Amino acid sequence: MNILDARILLKRSTVAGVTPTIPASSSHTDGSWINTDIYSGEAFLNTVDQRIFVRTGANIKEIPFQNYWVGQSIGGGVVFHVYRDASNVEHGLIVSIVDQSASSQFSNITSASIGTATSWNGQANTNLMKAQTSATSGAWKDADDYSYGGFTDWYLPAIDELSILYNNRFNVNKTLSVIGGANQILYYNLQSSTETSTTEAFVYDFTGAGATSYLKSAFAYVRAIRQF
Repeated sequence: MNILDARILLKRSTVAGVTPTIPASSSHTDGSWINTDIYSGEAFLNTVDQRIFVRTGANIKEIPFQNYWVGQSIGGGVVFHVYRDASNVEHGLIVSIVDQSASSQFSNITSASIGTATSWNGQANTNLMKAQTSATSGAWKDADDYSYGGFTDWYLPAIDELSILYNNRFNVNKTLSVIGGANQILYYNLQSSTETSTTEAFVYDFTGAGATSYLKSAFAYVRAIRQF
């Protein structure tokens, strides 16, 4: 085998948004740091967007560059979910390192519909709870008032966000166990921001029972999360 056939030539860009293209002619020069054209067997790195591309034959494929992972200690807490949007940008959810309360009601208003029906968008739910007339206390406020690590955008998670947190307890608790002053996520009920009726809302039972509808006047733990 010719050793040149096995090489991988890395090219790079320091300009945001630059992606490689397949060369239009043979005038392309190997090793160019300006021209984004790549030949088969070459790789391309955009150092600003942290995007990696490789070409095999007539196709160029982007290789996801992972900045975050479940169990990572960052952003004031611990990452428990990571996903990419349609533009291939990483996003995720971070849980706080401590409980904000061991005994809080959904809200001080326990018999009025708020409209926090979304099962996945706890930030939107928390904003609605906060805007409710005469709302002064409750799980939403415990989460909304929390500030740690320079971050103040914490909120009360929706029920699906708590479900994801439950399924990733191993990674999260393993990291929490080595963070000074942190509280691991134990077997208790956590308040969600998703209401199920005028007088009830979901809690997530971490003993294994999962999502359960409880009276808004009932007390449970609060664990704030934030997005990135």
